[in-house]
Amino acid sequence: MDGLNYTTIIEFAEPPPRRRGFGSLGSMRIFIIIACLLSLCGCSSPQPSRAIHAGMWRQDDNRFSAREREIIAAARGYLEKQGHKPVEDYYKILHTKDGYTVYVTFAAGSIGETFVVLLREDASVIDVIPYE
Repeated sequence: MDGLNYTTIIEFAEPPPRRRGFGSLGSMRIFIIIACLLSLCGCSSPQPSRAIHAGMWRQDDNRFSAREREIIAAARGYLEKQGHKPVEDYYKILHTKDGYTVYVTFAAGSIGETFVVLLREDASVIDVIPYE
């Protein structure tokens, strides 16, 4: 048989011995340690968010003029009367030829509602459009 005997074949057919330190239990420990480290790196204290979307700011942000803050207050007041309760609210305001367009985002945790509120120059509401 080409110089191989029966015992040699059996020796090659046996699986290699398992290492005790890096067996399935050792690999699981390493996996758990890496998973814990990754989760700790991802969990940092929340930073105060300045804007949810580009150009959207809190009502009291100094980027808004006093008049724009009045328009925002009118839009927010109207939405609150309609039953929308803001937890964190962010605004973007555009002055148009017909008045103002206010983009309002009410964020409540991971759920947020965004509206487009159209107002006249006197801050009366023309229309509210849910924005997606």
